[in-house]
Amino acid sequence: MIPGAMPWDLRALSRKTGFAFFLVLLLLAGIVALTQEFFFLPDEEQVEELVPIKPPARWFRSNSGGMILEEIPSRLAALRNKYALMIDIAYVWELPEAILPFYNEEFYTEIRVLHTDGKESRRQWIFRDQDGTTRLVAVFEPITEEEIPDEEEQQQPGFIEIYDENYLLTEEHQIHDNGLKTIIYFSYTNNAIIRAEAWRAVYEPSEATDTDSFLDEEEPVKLHTDYYFYNRSGFLRAVERVYHEERRTDTDNGRVRIAFPSQIKDAINQSGFITGRVSLDPDFFGGIVMEEGSRIEYDTDDRGRLLAQTMFSKDDEIIWVINYTWSNDRIIFSAKTEGDVELLTEYEYDDAGSRIIERNLRNGVLERTLSTEGSRDIEELYMNGAVVLRAIWENGRKVSEARIRDR
Repeated sequence: MIPGAMPWDLRALSRKTGFAFFLVLLLLAGIVALTQEFFFLPDEEQVEELVPIKPPARWFRSNSGGMILEEIPSRLAALRNKYALMIDIAYVWELPEAILPFYNEEFYTEIRVLHTDGKESRRQWIFRDQDGTTRLVAVFEPITEEEIPDEEEQQQPGFIEIYDENYLLTEEHQIHDNGLKTIIYFSYTNNAIIRAEAWRAVYEPSEATDTDSFLDEEEPVKLHTDYYFYNRSGFLRAVERVYHEERRTDTDNGRVRIAFPSQIKDAINQSGFITGRVSLDPDFFGGIVMEEGSRIEYDTDDRGRLLAQTMFSKDDEIIWVINYTWSNDRIIFSAKTEGDVELLTEYEYDDAGSRIIERNLRNGVLERTLSTEGSRDIEELYMNGAVVLRAIWENGRKVSEARIRDR
């Protein structure tokens, strides 16, 4: 027999169950609404409300390389110095487009901005993983409005270095403001580099109106491959570079250099910015003409210092040889022999290790000297042992040039 009315305790239980069921439905509706809110990408203001508030930027007095010298309590006080460094945490939407493909949500980003005489002169981005290992370092030079023609965006010059979880350099991207990009991919065995492949990519202005894709990348071209060889003790003793196309590299446009990525680890630290590496060869040696199938062999000592490089034709004939003489960690002589011509460059250094004098000789005859005094370079050209032309450079710009007449 079914009673016509429920006892009071059962009716109360029924009301409680219904109320609980209503709360569950309300909670589920809230979760669905919240999921939809995240599914449709929020704007920056909404995101800033969802993420933790980042601590204020820290300011430091630094040197020209971005090394931290002293923490300064305020931005205005820091900018009164010749060089000032700002260190901050960056949100993902603040990242440059060039490094976005290398970002993932497990990384946290640090930004370092170097100021010279109160103006930004260099910007560095660092990705670190949850273990604190550096996974990306990127440095870009600022572009002023005066440098952008016809109000178009311009490729920001700089470089990007990508590292794996073992702190080994896997990719290096050199970005130039003329739309040229060089990429080097490194391969390792037992943490020792065995191969480096260099590719060239060219960017052209895009017809798209979307400012996020104002450049189109052409199909990359493989330039050359470096093969690294070691002795039984594990020391690097030689590198062979094989070229995959015919081209000419001038020293003032794109230096041909050998990459030793194992030495980059020491450059990424708290001391400041890392800088792009350049060739050991002076401009006096001129550009290099490579034919497809030609190669360069590099010989090093057990300290990784370059002792010689030899270029061979595709028929295995020697085209030229460059030998280097070291004193401690500085090159004091470099000599290039090509046929009957020997080009010799001598270097002198001050007590701080800065190069102050460069002499260029052709077959033993002095042709040029370059003396450095602070930010000033004095260049003198010789003929028959006498100075015929003197040029003065300030911070890399020629400020005067004078012909020297015989007295």
